Amino acid sequence: MTQEELAAALDVSHQSISKWESGQTMPGLDKILLLSDFFGVSTDYLLKDAIESDAAIAAPGLVLERNTPERRSLLVSLGLFMIVAGCGGILFLWIHSVLYPPYTMGRTLNPLRMFLFYIRYTGKEDWILVLAASAVAGAGISLLARRRNKTQVGVKRAPAASARPGENADEATSGAVRKE
Repeated sequence: MTQEELAAALDVSHQSISKWESGQTMPGLDKILLLSDFFGVSTDYLLKDAIESDAAIAAPGLVLERNTPERRSLLVSLGLFMIVAGCGGILFLWIHSVLYPPYTMGRTLNPLRMFLFYIRYTGKEDWILVLAASAVAGAGISLLARRRNKTQVGVKRAPAASARPGENADEATSGAVRKE
């Protein structure tokens, strides 16, 4: 991108862009906001001399912090998707083996043996491994994310001192999550 193209996008002269680059002048607040939107970076990235990490370059809201409810929810969703994809793929192969059975040389096979013969006959052993691994990995991801969520649910609070007569302390803390 040239200075002229950036100047046209921001509605300033190319001399202004040159002065900003050389450090002779600083852009106004309105131009800093336009630059931030134009390049998809935060205003901190534009104004600070040193950036501590690449996470600061990302647009706000795209980086999920560790152990937040949003991240755990996303991991549970990913795990469930992997389970559904893996089991759905295996189910698809089973239905395909029933609809298009391989030639079994006149032998009658039960449905499980027919499915296994179909997998070997068509060379889809790798597919089954990938689909089963996806389902198992999805279950692991989902369970771990849920387990972390349950262990970090809340903090045990002391009973409220302002409990009214006839009201127990748990009702007075209305909404406090107690860890058992």
